[in-house]
Amino acid sequence: MKALAISGLKKGQSLKTVQNVVRCLSSLLSHAVEDGQVAVNVALKPGKFLPKISKRMHINPYTGAELATFLATVQSHDARYYPLFLCAARTGLRQGELLALQWENIHMEGRFIDVPRNYSRGTICTPKSGEGRRVDMSKELGKALKQLHAERQAQATANGAREMPQLVFCNEAGGIIDPDNLRKRIFRSLLKASGLRRTRFHDLRHTFASLLLQQGESLLYVKEQRGHSSIQVTVDLYGHLIPGGNNGAVDRLDSPTVKSVSVSPIRNPGATVAPSKGVAVRWNLLIIWSRRLESNQRPAVYETAALPTELRRRGMTRWGKGRYRTDAMIAMRLRACQSSSFAFAISTARAAPR
Repeated sequence: MKALAISGLKKGQSLKTVQNVVRCLSSLLSHAVEDGQVAVNVALKPGKFLPKISKRMHINPYTGAELATFLATVQSHDARYYPLFLCAARTGLRQGELLALQWENIHMEGRFIDVPRNYSRGTICTPKSGEGRRVDMSKELGKALKQLHAERQAQATANGAREMPQLVFCNEAGGIIDPDNLRKRIFRSLLKASGLRRTRFHDLRHTFASLLLQQGESLLYVKEQRGHSSIQVTVDLYGHLIPGGNNGAVDRLDSPTVKSVSVSPIRNPGATVAPSKGVAVRWNLLIIWSRRLESNQRPAVYETAALPTELRRRGMTRWGKGRYRTDAMIAMRLRACQSSSFAFAISTARAAPR
């Protein structure tokens, strides 16, 4: 297995591709071990012979100025795709989620977008996390989508169609845009026209998250908007992008004297009145006695077996030395003891001088 992985790397395969192959083989070998066909899964721990992939290696987001330059280029060179790229930059949707978006998922009044579907490898499926989500819609994006909706309705009316295509971003025939054509031809040509550094289409999703964090939004909000399965994924990807807002905390360490927080033994005068010593002792003993009675009870079988036959028929239980009580009598005795002790403690505390 180690030789297979190393040979794949020497052939020019990416580390991610090699890891996927090893993990697939590991899954098959695990089933073989369970069925008794092989003794050991030799691909169980690929981390021993494969380096770890850093998730941050693949993040190449644009700055706010670069994103504005790119969107301006899209609007001037090919305005048909301006709503699509604007939606990618303002919502952080994946490419497949954008291509599978329908007009019924756009809520103009509430200013949010439902993301229930994803387009992957020629089929409509659920998003990557396995669940749909709801993302917020900015005013600029809402305005662009309203204009696109009006244009689609006008085109449908001019063509004599009964209704316009359901897809928000579609090709001229009303079908799904080819993902490879969108990435390799349209996106790259617009990048070249804008003069910006070359990135991937998926980096628009990273740009959305990085700009949110730079303006002070929480990781939890970014996690919900991006649809991550857990916040740990968000932290691993974008934790280093959070601006350092606690510089004052380390600056205070430069002070020659560190102020320590002192804990005063004086009781808070605004709190309830402290009980006297005798009442406190009696109350603590009652609590200890009650807890010990509850946590150290003998088994019911043991107590019942030690009783005579006549008392067992009457539902009696041994209570003290030579005494027998029913369960109802025992419960009533406990409630009486606790209530009387509590009443005594309260009356003594009220009578104590302040």
